Amino acid sequence: MHDCGDVQHQDEVDLAAFIRSVADRGVHIVCAAGPQSVAAAALFGKAFKRARVRHVATTALGFGERIDSPSLRAWLADAPALLVVGMEARRSVGDMPQLWIDGDEDEPLAARAFRLGETLAMLGDASWCAAVGLIGRAEPHVLVERALSRHARADLEAIAELLDAAARGPEPAQESLNATEMLIAAPEPRRFLASVPAEVLRRTQLVVRSELARATRVRPRPGFGVVVVEYESACHVEDLVAERWRGLRAGTVVLVANHGAVDGMVAVTARAAVREALDRLRYALSDEGTTLLDPATWAQLCQRLGVAPAEIERIGDGAFELSALPN
Repeated sequence: MHDCGDVQHQDEVDLAAFIRSVADRGVHIVCAAGPQSVAAAALFGKAFKRARVRHVATTALGFGERIDSPSLRAWLADAPALLVVGMEARRSVGDMPQLWIDGDEDEPLAARAFRLGETLAMLGDASWCAAVGLIGRAEPHVLVERALSRHARADLEAIAELLDAAARGPEPAQESLNATEMLIAAPEPRRFLASVPAEVLRRTQLVVRSELARATRVRPRPGFGVVVVEYESACHVEDLVAERWRGLRAGTVVLVANHGAVDGMVAVTARAAVREALDRLRYALSDEGTTLLDPATWAQLCQRLGVAPAEIERIGDGAFELSALPN
């Protein structure tokens, strides 16, 4: 899986040096929630197990959790070394050895983890695990094609959807952690799908679908060239709700604000049919993903945009008919 024959990539050199430096102590893997990061962390876990590198623990971070927060610093303080997977913002956690692994446009995270893992141990039979993190991408990938020669696409897609539900659900850190540990242990996709963590994730998937359906029915409030969809939910589905409302007048910016996904913060996703329509909001928001704002900043932004205040709708209470889910 090397791009240049016997020429080593710098990240291969970095990984080799990192492993040598922690050989006697072990590695604590930290990953973000989501299919790419969880699949990548599981690949490293498999590689460590096969290479007899001590894997002391795994920690998964949910949406909005910062690795350098006081609580996580305290949690990781005794870790002998950290392999941090899929965390874009690089912030030192402590004095222990740390290696940060991210993906890029040329090499997605799950593919990089597979390549680096193979420098430690053979992972050919685990290409399905990499495929779980890659199968949702628009571009084809050799690891997906390799996995599809041995496993059903439906199984790989089902696992990716469960990992996505874990990242979006009310307990993303714990459920993503359970999924990571099960992926490390599972020899093939159907063993994962038959596991207890997968069954728990199916229930989370129903919760996420239900709350998405509720959120897409919140009435938008108009402003100056924007509409705001505002609610409170423990599930992180703001981007999916924003996609639902993109069909409004061309150029209208859609702001979806969730007050319940991260304690003390408002998760805001912006979408617009015309990209340039977001220019005047650049100081606060990005169209690349979800931005976290404190409630005062969000209220000030709404006021400047002429959006009238309204009671925030809590969408997590009571039963909901799943047959009413949007297409």
